[in-house]
Amino acid sequence: MTANPGDQTIFIQDTVNWQVGQIIVITTTEVKDSRDWHRNEERIITAILRTSLGAAGQNSVITAIQLNSPLDYKHFGGKEYQAEVALLSRNVVVQGDTNSLPTDAWPIACNNTNSPNEKSTFPCQNSYLTGFGGHIIVDGSQGTKPTGRFSGVEMFRVGQTNIIGRYP
Repeated sequence: MTANPGDQTIFIQDTVNWQVGQIIVITTTEVKDSRDWHRNEERIITAILRTSLGAAGQNSVITAIQLNSPLDYKHFGGKEYQAEVALLSRNVVVQGDTNSLPTDAWPIACNNTNSPNEKSTFPCQNSYLTGFGGHIIVDGSQGTKPTGRFSGVEMFRVGQTNIIGRYP
């Protein structure tokens, strides 16, 4: 189901165990999606309602999620494709300190100076090269092969730019 600008309730196909107060993202359904131009929107859940659609015995359960503020953009939802809705809040957070942010985050995107009529942008070669965030290392002892499985963990300001094996 398409969510339009001004809507403060969205409908999703699944039942979720999300909670009021958590943060979600509704992804863009526009053709262009880049670091400097996107239509992704973050909102806080204010209520969650589960309901059924369809005739008796053929019900499909959907979830209505009320948002803390109206949507700014249209998020298409149809048979062909639909916006994704993801939970950003997590109960366990691994994060680097405030010094973990890249110090060279500008410019955010570059244009092709050889083709002034070209409107597309791309990541700049000289930005986002720094950054030294937190990371998790799973290390086996006595020659055993290490295995680490993480689920439902938020990682913020993590990864170490240009260091092999130190990405988030």
